[in-house]
Amino acid sequence: MKRQKKSETDRLSDLPDHLLLHIIEFMITKYAVQTCVLSKRWKNLWKSLTNIKLLYHFDRYNGDILVNKIVSHILSSRDNFVPLHSISYVNGCRIWHDVFPFKTNILAEIMEYAASHNVQQLEIDTQTDHIRNLELPPSIFNCDSLTSLTLSLRDVYKSNTKMFPKSFNLPALKTLKLVCFTFFTGDNGYAEPFSTCNMLSKLVIYTCNLQDDAQGLCISNSKLSNLAIGTSNSHSNIHKLILSTPKLTSLTIDGIPPIFPAPSTCNLTLFEELKFDCLDGDTMGEDIFISWLHLLAKIKIITLSFKILKLMVNILKNNSSMRAQLPSFVKLKSLKVEAYPWKCDERIREMHAHHLFFFFFIFFFFNVNYDANNGASSSTIAISSPSKPSVQNPKPIIKDIF
Repeated sequence: MKRQKKSETDRLSDLPDHLLLHIIEFMITKYAVQTCVLSKRWKNLWKSLTNIKLLYHFDRYNGDILVNKIVSHILSSRDNFVPLHSISYVNGCRIWHDVFPFKTNILAEIMEYAASHNVQQLEIDTQTDHIRNLELPPSIFNCDSLTSLTLSLRDVYKSNTKMFPKSFNLPALKTLKLVCFTFFTGDNGYAEPFSTCNMLSKLVIYTCNLQDDAQGLCISNSKLSNLAIGTSNSHSNIHKLILSTPKLTSLTIDGIPPIFPAPSTCNLTLFEELKFDCLDGDTMGEDIFISWLHLLAKIKIITLSFKILKLMVNILKNNSSMRAQLPSFVKLKSLKVEAYPWKCDERIREMHAHHLFFFFFIFFFFNVNYDANNGASSSTIAISSPSKPSVQNPKPIIKDIF
C-alpha cells in the first residue's frame, strides 16, 4: 500500500491578511518585522500592527546603539494611517554610564510618537544613566488618549533627576505607574501630584522622592481605588503619607518595610485590603510599626510576605510592653502569608524552622482563640472568620499551616 503524500498546501498563506496580522500581534515586534522576508505578501504586513512590543535584553557591551536604530526604523516605517493602541519598550540591559554615555534619547522619540499617534497604553521600562541631559517631552503628559502610562526610568548612579511635572493634562488616564521620579512641592508644603487625574483608578509609585523642602506626600484623588507605594532602598525621603482618596479599597506596600507611619484612614470608608509585599529590609521603627499595627486592625483582608511577618514577630518577641498595646482585630476575615516561587524550597524550610514563631505571632498578634488543621506543605496561611464575628471572640480558623 502506497504511503499517502503529505499535503504541501500552505495553509498559513490561505488565511486573510487580518488573521495573519492578528497572529503576529502576539510576537515581539522585532520578530514580527522579520516576517517581511517570507514573501511579497508579508513585506508590509507588520506595518499595520496596532500593538508595538519593543523588548530588548542586551549586555552592556552591545549597548543601545543598535537598539536605537531598530526602534527608530520600526517607528518611521509603520503605517501611520493605522490606529495605534499600545507601545511597550522594555530594555532589560544594565548599562555602565562610563561605557556608553549616549547623547541620543530614544525615549523621547518613543514618547513623542506615542502622543502624536493617540496611543492608549504606553510602557517604558529602562535604565537611564547612559542618557545625557535626559528630558521627557511635554507631549506625553498632555495626551488626551492615554488610559495607561508606565514610566520606569531606573537610574542606578543617580546621574539624572527626573522631575514629575507640576501640571499635566491626562484626562483619560486610569492606570499610572512611576518609578524613580521626584515630585515638586506644592504651595501647602506637600507634594500633591495626582489631584488633576480625574479618571485615575490605579496608581503605583516606586523608589520615588520629594523635593527637599516637602513635608510629605499627599495623594488626593476622588476616583483612586488601588494604590501601591514602595522603595528598594532606605534613601527615600517620603516620611509622611496623607491619603485623601475616598474610594480607595486596596493599599500595597512594596520593597523594604515602610519608613513612614501608617496614614490616617478616617475618611476611607471603603478601604478593606492591605498587602505588605516586602522582600528586603530587616528593620522598622517601633513607632512606625505600632502605627501600621493599628491600621492592620481595621482591615478585612491582609496579605503579608513571609519577610515582613518574620520582622513583625521579632519586634513583638523582643518588646513585651508593645505586646500589651495590641489592638483587637475584630474586622479581620482573611490573612495570607506568601513565600515567593523562586525561594519556595528555602522558604518552606525556614517556615518549619520558625514553627514556634508563627504560633507566637498568632497568639500575641491576634489575641484570639483558634483551631489549627495541619495540611501539606504550603507557602500560604489563610485565616478566615465568620461573616459576623463576635467582638470578644472572633474565632478565626487557620488553614493549611505547613
